[in-house]
Amino acid sequence: MGVRESRASSEGISGILEYFGMRLSLFPFGLGLSFCYTYSTQRLVFNDVEGIFQVVQYLGTALSCIVMFFLSRRAGENLSTKRGALLVLPVLAGAVAMMLVVPSPLSNSNVVVLALGAMSGMFIGWLYLVWGSFYKQLDVKPAIWCVLGSLVLSAVLKLFIAFLHSDVIGAFACAAFPLLSMGCWWIANKERPPSKLKVERFSAKTLYTLKNMGFGVMLFAFAIGLFMSMGLQVFSLPIEFRIVAHVVTVAVGVSALFVAYRWKEDFEFSNLWFIVLLMAATGLVVAGFGEGTMGSLSIAIFTAAQMFVIVFYYLALADVAHNSSYTSDMVYGFGWSLYALCMGLGFLPIHVVTVELNQLALSLAILYLLLIALFFFMRVHQSRELRLFADLNPTLTGDRLTLLTEQIDRLAVKHGLSDREIEVILLYAQGRNRAFISQELFISENTVRDHIKNVYQKMRIHNKQELIDIIQGI
Repeated sequence: MGVRESRASSEGISGILEYFGMRLSLFPFGLGLSFCYTYSTQRLVFNDVEGIFQVVQYLGTALSCIVMFFLSRRAGENLSTKRGALLVLPVLAGAVAMMLVVPSPLSNSNVVVLALGAMSGMFIGWLYLVWGSFYKQLDVKPAIWCVLGSLVLSAVLKLFIAFLHSDVIGAFACAAFPLLSMGCWWIANKERPPSKLKVERFSAKTLYTLKNMGFGVMLFAFAIGLFMSMGLQVFSLPIEFRIVAHVVTVAVGVSALFVAYRWKEDFEFSNLWFIVLLMAATGLVVAGFGEGTMGSLSIAIFTAAQMFVIVFYYLALADVAHNSSYTSDMVYGFGWSLYALCMGLGFLPIHVVTVELNQLALSLAILYLLLIALFFFMRVHQSRELRLFADLNPTLTGDRLTLLTEQIDRLAVKHGLSDREIEVILLYAQGRNRAFISQELFISENTVRDHIKNVYQKMRIHNKQELIDIIQGI
């Protein structure tokens, strides 16, 4: 029995890897080490200058990203991956981390700490841009595997970072992350699978279709920063609640990978955004029950939600970079500068407003921001050509589409399918989900479901796999 279970488990893992087009390796998850550099510098900094350190670090990230955007646009190529930068900047990033973490006269000086914080933020922006060059070369399925794997790896490592302190050991751990991340980047590029799907969907004329998503992410980032500046900082949480945040992140990340594999073409990855909003709203509701345990739990939930915003946004930028002629430095430089800027501005009001801010009023303001963010994202363009993650459900063209149409026409004659049922099944057999079919044919999702159910009854089958088997047998 044990051998059989082991074989089944092995086949399951190989099946998942085959679907995502990746091999079993941790190196493509090196982006997670960059996440850990961000987290550990904020968590272990000896002097956070009463919370201003995070503001300066986020603004430093925004500055470096937008500067790289303009430089890359002018040069027409990536500058973040120049050999000199790859060799020197990780070492400098590690040195800055050590100066921030180890108690010393330098770390006691607010001016020095803020300057080092801005520098660490610039290095963070650079790390994200370097990994962006890797993701630009990936199709959407491998990108999903790598981004979610990076999220899970970073959350697991943060469980150990939670027990570190502002001392020499913590400093060496913090300094190691950028070096290890770049080592993983070198190897991951050698292991990278060849790109199979690449469509120039996004250009100067079509990028406007993503403006709603950009506004939604910016509002959400500002809301997260504002919420986390209201009360307990995440790094001041009792350790059990920090562990809860990381465990929840691991659980949801693994679940998202599993669901993407099980549902395959029926999986609408954009729905991850709504999961993030649900997590954030839950954290806000929990915060309403007061401080203490419930307040700590709400911060933990918001922390997990923030990581999924980062993952979703990073993956969305990867899809844009992969399906456009823009350099990855341009796509990530512009996109990530907006996120980092709004996060930094979200942390700022608590430090600059002199009057005491009402907790209830702030909670309502954050809820309002979340509702607006939801509104923006619900208006994201969903056309076949311009929607995000369209390569999860590639459109058949040419001879393949002609063959499928002929097969379904024969099927319709044999089983007496109506014209509308033929239209639905033609899209359904191409891997389109019910939401897409309803938009394409201007009918409700319930109507699509009814048509599919009627086809199953006429053909005396029970699931999509049986339908595909019959079509392929014609």
